[in-house]
Amino acid sequence: MKSITGWRVYVLMFAGMALVGCASMSSDMYSMRDASMPFGAEMLADAAPSDSAADSEAASERHTMAADLATPKDRLVIYYGSVALLVESIAEQMDRMLVLVKEAGGYMQSLNDKVVVVKIPAAQFGDVVARIERLGEVTHKNIVGEDVTDQMRDFQIRLKNAEQIRDRLAALLDRAEKVEDALKIERELGRVTEGIELLKGQIQMIANRIAFSTLTVTFNSPLPQQTVKQEIPFPWVLQLGGDMVTGSRGRSRYHSAKSRRRVKFDLPESFAKYEEDHYRTRAMSADGVFLKVERHDNVEGGDLTFWTTFIKRALAARRALRVTDAADIEIHGGKAGVMLSAAKEIGAKPHRYLVAVTQTDKYVVTYEAWGPAEAFKNAETAIRKSVMTVRL
Repeated sequence: MKSITGWRVYVLMFAGMALVGCASMSSDMYSMRDASMPFGAEMLADAAPSDSAADSEAASERHTMAADLATPKDRLVIYYGSVALLVESIAEQMDRMLVLVKEAGGYMQSLNDKVVVVKIPAAQFGDVVARIERLGEVTHKNIVGEDVTDQMRDFQIRLKNAEQIRDRLAALLDRAEKVEDALKIERELGRVTEGIELLKGQIQMIANRIAFSTLTVTFNSPLPQQTVKQEIPFPWVLQLGGDMVTGSRGRSRYHSAKSRRRVKFDLPESFAKYEEDHYRTRAMSADGVFLKVERHDNVEGGDLTFWTTFIKRALAARRALRVTDAADIEIHGGKAGVMLSAAKEIGAKPHRYLVAVTQTDKYVVTYEAWGPAEAFKNAETAIRKSVMTVRL
């Protein structure tokens, strides 16, 4: 078997780096010239195609894709816009707008006193905007379409070529005889693989922006908005959702001694406890989904409807978490409960949040779960089963 020389490995590395946009190699790699070691020309041809061949392939694919996307309806467009409305009651019309968005399959991204940012399925964007405009007098409107067809095509071609380079590097690695050559190829294989994942991430991000258009709606009113600030005199209600927004993970302490007073429930599969005391239990999964189950003292008149109403209000006012789903549930022993679900973007990434509440005359128990949307989706079934096992 013919061995692989250092400078020929560099040729392959350069081809991979050019495709995936990796950082430049260090200066010592440019000086590797070991021409005394034999290398088969056919192996090099298999590993890294010539520039002319790659250019020809890319040009051919661009021409084919351009022909396929010749009609406007096939262009890939990201729509986003802003609308300002003059209304009598800001709160009332804002709630109506959010109902319209939800009915169309969209969701709220952020909300403050007068401005709401929503995501709307692209196919419904025009219709939803028109319906929102009828909620008041339009004082400003700006809708922009960004054509990303060429950008997406370029990413897809780069991804395909990078994957080909990865496969050829893997084949070369299997044929390498010297440890030095194998290490060089492995390093470049890692760089190319990382570049592939970055390209896939960029493609997915563009696809998501194409699928859901962004609309910012600003509400104004010529009338004074009479609002009464309602204080919530229950500190534990105000703290719900706080760990997800602030990133707090608790005190990381675990009490192994059993206590009759601690909150009891069956831990979801693939979760581990990292804090437990008489009133609180925290746990997490390996991919970053967190749980917090707490027991609170109840007050006279504190039934399930009372606590559910206060929790919804606190989540919206303090965490910008608008509950999108509320369901009655039955917990261990036939106890009634309510499960609330919400979503929020944190650090430009979608997150999911769930809180279940149940109570007796003496105690209220809350079961919170939150994490990145994809990881939460994978754990959601196990979490919901765990909620049903809470023992008061």
